[in-house]
Amino acid sequence: MPATGTWTLTRTPAGTTTGTGTSMTLSGLAAGTYSYTVTNASGCTSSASANIVINAQPPTPTAPTVGTITDPTCTVATGSAVLNGLPATGSWTLTRTPGGTTSTGTGTSTTISGIPAGTYTFTVTNASGCTSSASASAVINAQPPTPTAPVIGTITQPSLSVPTGSVVLNGLPATGTWTLIRTPGGTITAGTGSSRTISGLAPGIYTFTVTNSFGCTSPASASVGLFILKLYGPDQKILHSNDIIKLDNSDAGSFSISVESNADWTVSENSLWLKAVKESGSSKITVTYLENIS
Repeated sequence: MPATGTWTLTRTPAGTTTGTGTSMTLSGLAAGTYSYTVTNASGCTSSASANIVINAQPPTPTAPTVGTITDPTCTVATGSAVLNGLPATGSWTLTRTPGGTTSTGTGTSTTISGIPAGTYTFTVTNASGCTSSASASAVINAQPPTPTAPVIGTITQPSLSVPTGSVVLNGLPATGTWTLIRTPGGTITAGTGSSRTISGLAPGIYTFTVTNSFGCTSPASASVGLFILKLYGPDQKILHSNDIIKLDNSDAGSFSISVESNADWTVSENSLWLKAVKESGSSKITVTYLENIS
């Protein structure tokens, strides 16, 4: 521009500006192609400048749309959210608030995984560097609790008169309903409260798991062993505590006791007059006596 005096800039198409000095910044120009001439204080006009091209404003993407939300599960501590309405062309960058975690990609939809429990919004920045407004809130609920293993309490063993036993299970979920599953057998017991007695158990070894109202299942409890021992004396008569076995004569001799058990067993408490030995490879006890004693 002319160094002295005032001048007038004429823009093609449309528009004039007056001023002084050799330089000027023109702002507020809409997208288009322009040229300029300058007229000095003497009324003389220059030839037109080279074309000046103002590109169109880059598009600002719309806010991402929150789609399907997957909450944490009993075994996975984080959730995920599907985001739709992302820029269809070029690459983009998603930013999560709070936290500022970013992810990049292409395409109009993506699934963001590994999101901790909380409330989040998302913005998307397109390839032109323009950033959208924030999305609606995406709420990731807390991971449901997994119950601890049932704790074994009092065990009541089967007996000859009551052939089934029972066990008290403690440490069950204090709130909501729960389901106990017995292994082996898969027997299911439903209930509420932190303790339950399971009765009617046949001799055997069992473990228990508990599933809470969220559907989460505990580890297995410690093993519960229910055992019964049946002894059959002479004439295959079942023996009870304090039963008396009568011997036919006073000479030294022996007799057999058959054992029926669901577990291994041993023989002990031999006396001066009697010696009981577990026969190898069988389920019998041979009782040897020195003489007939009362």
